[in-house]
Parts: sequence; structure tokens; C-alpha cells
Amino acid sequence: MNPFFSLLVAMIFIISLPSRGDDPDAPAVFAKPFFQVNFSSVNTTVDDLSSLKQLFVKLRDDRFLTWDEMPDFKRRIPWLYPKQGCSDRATLMRQHIEQLGLNVPMRVFAFPVAGTSLILKSPYWNTLITWSSYHTALITKVGNSIYVIDPLSSPLGPIPVSDWATQLGDGHIENVTLAICGPLSSSAERHCWEKDPNEAYKILIPQILLKEEWNSVQDLNPTFSHNPKIILGDHPPWTQ
Repeated sequence: MNPFFSLLVAMIFIISLPSRGDDPDAPAVFAKPFFQVNFSSVNTTVDDLSSLKQLFVKLRDDRFLTWDEMPDFKRRIPWLYPKQGCSDRATLMRQHIEQLGLNVPMRVFAFPVAGTSLILKSPYWNTLITWSSYHTALITKVGNSIYVIDPLSSPLGPIPVSDWATQLGDGHIENVTLAICGPLSSSAERHCWEKDPNEAYKILIPQILLKEEWNSVQDLNPTFSHNPKIILGDHPPWTQ
């Protein structure tokens, strides 16, 4: 990617997102402690848990993204860049599900309570990952159970929403508040029930995340290869 295009991508990334709280109907406005959340709006994408696990594997493993700097090396959604980009990963999952012709899941946002951060503990990284603002993923229903699709924090399969919230709260579900938003909700800065998916800037932002993921492979636990072509190719950490 040439320097001018990189600058253009960065500028689009910055100007496309209003500061948190600009939208009076942003997800944080609707966030509640876990046991006060109404999950009745969560929809069904597939009919059974086996089908959900199959969908999860496709969303985690399909290499369908083109990185401009290496167009012949197809990439997965950048699950190995945990520092930021959760909104964009969730949007890429939603787009992929649309292409599969399935009912698109809702979006769940997790926020830390005051004085805490969201926590990601993973065997893949040397350091603890924390988010001080929010984390987001897709949420869907199978029968009477609610699952989150989030290969970043749960790389081996869909996770019950209570387990997801507890994990992000470092074992304390009371440290997390949740908001359930519409399928087209794109980030914590925008309307929870957004009707216009505003895809224009999403076309470029994945280029930033793909580059950052390539560069961050060196931060993986030494147990895993630090060769990006291996880790981002046919041998991601969850297969080892």
C-alpha cells in the first residue's frame, strides 16, 4: 500500500466515526447489568447447535479477504490482532453471513463498569489484553439458548452469552454491562438500531487491520510460529 493511500485510509477511519456518545441512541445508552438484559430480541441464524458450530468455523477460518500488499495471499478476518477492530470484525462476519444467505444475527456490545476494563485472557498472546471502552461481537439464539460468535475471545466455538460476559469481566459478570443492538449496528459510536449499514468506510478499514495483524504475529506466545505466512495461512494457533 503506497503512503498516500495509507494516509487516506487512516483519514477515513478517523472521520467516519463520531466520538463515543455523539449519538443519543448509541449502544452504551441501552447497556444494563447482565441479569437485567432483555434477550428476547435475539434472533435465530441457524436451527441447531451443530449448524452454528459449522458456521462458526467458516467465519473463523475462511480466507476470503484480499490484502492489497499481498493480493495472492488470501486472509481470514483478522482474529489475531486483538488490540482494536472488534466492530470491523463483527461487520465482516455479518457481511459473510449475508453472502451465505442466512439470517443475520444481532450485535452485542459489552462495556466495563466504572473503574474496570474488559479482559481477554488467551494462550495465544504473551500479555493480557484489556479494553477500556467496549467489545462487540455477534449474538444469536439456538432453541432457548443464547450464544455469542466471537472467535477472538472464544476461538474454539460459539460461547454462551453468560460465559462470554463473565470472561470479559475477568470472572465477574457484574463487572460488565451489555447492550443488544440491531444487525446493522456498526460500532459503539453509532445508533444501536442503525438502519443504514454505512459500508463505505468499511471497504478500506480492513486493510489497516490486515496490516496490523501481519505485524503483530511477533507478539504471539513463543509456543507458536512467528512467521506470518504460517500463522495467517494454513496453521493458525487454534489448529495447534
